[in-house]
Amino acid sequence: MDHSFDDFVKQIGSFEATGPELAANVLHAINRYFYQRDPTVDGFSGFEAYWRANHADILALTINEKACKDLADLFHRLWSTGGFVHLKENVDVSEVSPRIVANVRFFTAVQDFKVDISKNNRNPYRDPESVLFDAEQIATDESTPFRILRYLGAEGSQTDKRVEWMREQARFLRERYDGEAYAIAARHQNDAIAIKEELVAETGMGFKEKKADMFLRDMTELGVWSYDSGVDTINVASDANTMRVALRSGIITGRLPLVSSFLDVYCYQYKLLDSLTQRAWRTVWNQWGISHPNTQPKTPASMDYMIYKGIGKTYCTKTAKCLRGLPCPLNDHCPRETRRLQPPKSISIHGMTGWNSASSDDGGGLGLSS
Repeated sequence: MDHSFDDFVKQIGSFEATGPELAANVLHAINRYFYQRDPTVDGFSGFEAYWRANHADILALTINEKACKDLADLFHRLWSTGGFVHLKENVDVSEVSPRIVANVRFFTAVQDFKVDISKNNRNPYRDPESVLFDAEQIATDESTPFRILRYLGAEGSQTDKRVEWMREQARFLRERYDGEAYAIAARHQNDAIAIKEELVAETGMGFKEKKADMFLRDMTELGVWSYDSGVDTINVASDANTMRVALRSGIITGRLPLVSSFLDVYCYQYKLLDSLTQRAWRTVWNQWGISHPNTQPKTPASMDYMIYKGIGKTYCTKTAKCLRGLPCPLNDHCPRETRRLQPPKSISIHGMTGWNSASSDDGGGLGLSS
């Protein structure tokens, strides 16, 4: 099978049949190219091999430096005038020791996917349950991780994984930092890069890049640490909301609207945009500091809540409020032609989803199953 997309298109254009026969020929060609395994290529299909090699050139995603500067100026104005934005949720840590704040956030940072740790006025830093977030207790008392999950309302959602993360985190702190998350920064000379690398390297704790960025962000936003170096590497987490705002605001531009996730076999498009979104928001943060250093947030990630919640979930929803004639703080910034753009979904990570068994062979049939 030839894996050139050009040749695939030429094959489709060469069919002379009409009606159901034409439909049969076209569907068979699509199935062969997109979804049938081919022993001559290393991959899911001929299309996956082609998409893997060429997706970046096809999408042509770039960071628009001017749009980043314009958005940084707008963020500065909104922030300076007490506009709609604020940099973080109002979390009360007054009169709470930095040690407790560090321990609580260390153990909750990896838990709060799909869990709002401050839901129903919960404050894990000040509530009596704050004593549960202790490495020694988590390591030695089997019930403590479950009590933490019950308190956070996270029972029944990947409980085994969440408990294992906590136990690995407790082991990590006890073995390297005398059981205290607060000690991590000083041990690494307040270098944000070194701290992040240390957290991410421990694969059993649930800290990947995004969760590590969140933890490092909150340690400085909550007044626990300050960083002597590497602060510019603490990224805005790229999720559906921060990606959507990046695309619609025009700080990321491309050749075409993003393809459906069913075409993004093994999420090459998603990974590309994930990385570019972090870089784009870091560019906005850099421009903010160049033009308005007195109001620049402490880290790029300090803009996270403002972008994903203050803008994304409040105004720039799946159907943007501006498209319904409603006001939005970015109304005068976003190009008209980008306001319907949508972020991709991550549905086919290699080795982790049903896409590994989704392709067929020349016998046809098969595919994804629920």
